[in-house]
Amino acid sequence: LILSAAGFAAGVALAVLVARSWGGAAGGAPTRSGGGFDPLADAPDEIRRDPDFIAGERALEEGRYGDALDRFDAVAIRHPHRAEALWRIAEIFIRGRYLESAQTTAEIAVLRAPESGSSHFWLGRVWEAWGDLERAEKEYIRAAELDDRDPRPLYHLGGLADEKEQFSVSARYYRQALERDPACAPAAHYLAIQERGAGRFDEAVRLLEAALERDPEHQNLRFNLAQTLLRMGEVEASVREFRRALKAPTDQAEPYFYLGRGLELLGRPAEAIEAWRGALRRDPHLASAWYALAQLLERQGRAEEAAKARERFEEARELASRVSRIESHLETSPRDVEALVELGRLHLEKGKPYQAFESLNRAREIDPEHAAARALFERALGEIRAREGAGEEASASGSE
Repeated sequence: LILSAAGFAAGVALAVLVARSWGGAAGGAPTRSGGGFDPLADAPDEIRRDPDFIAGERALEEGRYGDALDRFDAVAIRHPHRAEALWRIAEIFIRGRYLESAQTTAEIAVLRAPESGSSHFWLGRVWEAWGDLERAEKEYIRAAELDDRDPRPLYHLGGLADEKEQFSVSARYYRQALERDPACAPAAHYLAIQERGAGRFDEAVRLLEAALERDPEHQNLRFNLAQTLLRMGEVEASVREFRRALKAPTDQAEPYFYLGRGLELLGRPAEAIEAWRGALRRDPHLASAWYALAQLLERQGRAEEAAKARERFEEARELASRVSRIESHLETSPRDVEALVELGRLHLEKGKPYQAFESLNRAREIDPEHAAARALFERALGEIRAREGAGEEASASGSE
């Protein structure tokens, strides 16, 4: 399993079988690169020019995860002392929430390349996906020490600090990531949110505009810029940025909500209503959009439509309140399985499968035999994989 080709083939084959038996490959969105940083810069030509590796990269970029898995598996077996293909395999498994398979692969990568920052980075990603933040932090710190060019572990350390509400610590990590790679869009994105929250709007705009100069098509950066401009009162500029970002498809509801607020401020009520309806098509439980819609319809004298919108607002507000109450309860009773299961169910009702996955996974760890936790967990996995669009691809690859 450690270094021999035969042993590795057996280990990854087991991981592949486990993953494919679950039916798909998709999930979260780990950071593959920091922007300008190339994790393969030190890879030998035999890896970078390997036809299977090239084809695997193309398949991964196009979302054909089953094909990518097959290609990288072939590279890993053909080059039994290299770890680059394992990083990609681990990434695919993490996206699919195949965490046992991801852990097996990342641990083999560390055994093959213990002095590689990327090997430790991907093992950290596994632990973070499992919810073991202490182990994740340890691996990210090791990754950052081993490669002083790589911004990814610093960005993820910032995310872990945010989880602990240690915002000064997270800001320091985000800045360090940007020092390593000024094109690290995730670090710029979250640091700008912190600056905006502290009222330092000019600094937030500076960070976002600098990041967008390097990556003008980065949708979330532009959403962030548009919202910051709206908070500053630069309404026309905000609407312009939202419009530009929304030329590309998104399943996010909030940008449409904020676009509607900007249009309302500009005295364009018909466009505002259309924007809010766009938000509600993406998230039927977005209380703020129902409220704004009800208020505007009422001002227009459309009483019946306004009443229906108010009713939906009350329903959405009650659902959000139930989620908030359970989350508050879990702060003092984190091992309450029934509360974790109910929280997962409510997240699914709200169309939030990633949040549901986290809650239900915690419930399964505490009580592996809990029938409702297991059933809802499988439902959350299915919805995640459907969103990632990789389930059919991995299933087809498995059937071959």
